[in-house]
Amino acid sequence: MTIIGGRIDDSSQSCIGEHGRRLLRSINPDIAFVSCNSWSLERGITTPTEEKAGLKHDLLANAGRRVLLADSSEYGSWSLFCAAPLESLTDTVTDERLEEAARRGLRERGIGLLLTA
Repeated sequence: MTIIGGRIDDSSQSCIGEHGRRLLRSINPDIAFVSCNSWSLERGITTPTEEKAGLKHDLLANAGRRVLLADSSEYGSWSLFCAAPLESLTDTVTDERLEEAARRGLRERGIGLLLTA
């Protein structure tokens, strides 16, 4: 496991800042797993801060597979900054409560969907 370093965001206890972005831009992961505050077919993966959006964007940029891990309760809402459009993902993992229209939309875009209990 690698910690990217940088400043610690008090609200999420995650690393943020340019130090981490430089590291993420320099790696080529086989699989990148990314979480989010909110997501939708129309607006993609969104976050409340520009720094978090940049980190997520950089993590996904060079990955072979790009997997969103998201709760269905976060679907259909959005935050201020877009980290990535959903079309940039290869897969989404969410729970069975995701509405059928969203399931269909993901599949129509060629995004793999794994539903958990």
